[in-house]
Amino acid sequence: MSNHVKYKFYLRNDQVTTDGNFNIYLYVNVSGKKVYLSIGHNIPKKYWIETDQIVKNGFKNTTLINQRIISIKKNLMTLIMNSDANGSAITIQRIKDLIKNPINKGDFIDYIEKKIDQEFKENKINETTKVNYLSLIKHLKILKGTIKFEEITPNLWNEIEIYFRQDGHSKNTICTRFKFLSSLINRAVKDNILEHNPFLGIITKREKKRREFLMIDEIQLIEEYYDHCQIERDKVILSAFLFGCYTGLRISDIKNLKLSDVNNEWIYFKVKKTQTDEKYPLNEPAMKILKSIIPIREKLFIIPSELNKHLKELMIKIGIKKKISFHCSRHTFATISLLLSRDIATVSKLLGHSKISTTEIYAQIIDESKLNVVNLWNKKPGT
Repeated sequence: MSNHVKYKFYLRNDQVTTDGNFNIYLYVNVSGKKVYLSIGHNIPKKYWIETDQIVKNGFKNTTLINQRIISIKKNLMTLIMNSDANGSAITIQRIKDLIKNPINKGDFIDYIEKKIDQEFKENKINETTKVNYLSLIKHLKILKGTIKFEEITPNLWNEIEIYFRQDGHSKNTICTRFKFLSSLINRAVKDNILEHNPFLGIITKREKKRREFLMIDEIQLIEEYYDHCQIERDKVILSAFLFGCYTGLRISDIKNLKLSDVNNEWIYFKVKKTQTDEKYPLNEPAMKILKSIIPIREKLFIIPSELNKHLKELMIKIGIKKKISFHCSRHTFATISLLLSRDIATVSKLLGHSKISTTEIYAQIIDESKLNVVNLWNKKPGT
């Protein structure tokens, strides 16, 4: 039995979306019976190449949509060949099922690699986020090699979680990996590749950990090293880290600060995380750091790759035994500011917290420190 099937992709001119785009449809004629099916994507008319039935380069989702078109063509050809070989008839319903649930949706890992690269080029994610995603992708390749979209089930996460545990990842790192992976799956849902996120029902819990921070005497040790240091990389890293200790700014905001953002003893910038405009006062130690680097460059701070690795090496060199990451500079500012001022409301505003309850964790740290000092009396000599 031979099935007579004709098909074509086209832009539906009578359906205009709210943003002025046109939906891409698949027309199929099966032995005289016709069906028109949306492939789940829309584009501006100028990007459609009618002769080739593909999307022209230049549109933000060109690669993704063309992959979808090629995948549907491939699956249609497979369906026709298999049906002709086994003598079965192709029905309109089988065509509809094919579009809704393709035979082979391709490789999820390949999709997310291209997606992350695209989002980075469009400045939708920063370099740190890209590195985190690429690290996750590297582990997925080691574990699975490839992952078909139909393999994305709760059981897949069980397999990935076991792998991370056996690889020595902490519980909190695994939770972070899960968050990144789930967000990548959400992108596939948004792009109409998956109908829903199978990970939505999975709950991962983080361990409560002490927020490490430095005390004033430890900051002084770093300042002394910084003032006398002749190693350029060390100076670059510590200038940014100390500025974070003095201001409490996130690394994403420190990284983007420019000379033009500084006005007398204030800085004006857009917060990367919240996209809000902020006016921030600078204390004398922060101004001292700026004065030491302002003549050098427009972009105030250069953040090298493997920042935390280099920072840990520096802490050892300086003689600080705490496990310090760059984010500890923010904890340091919060804790010392509360110790000095006892003004949790103002400190909360300086940190850019939307809820004061977020800042209260630092007050709890101070209470723990008080308790530890008082408890020393329980072990005093002569009792």
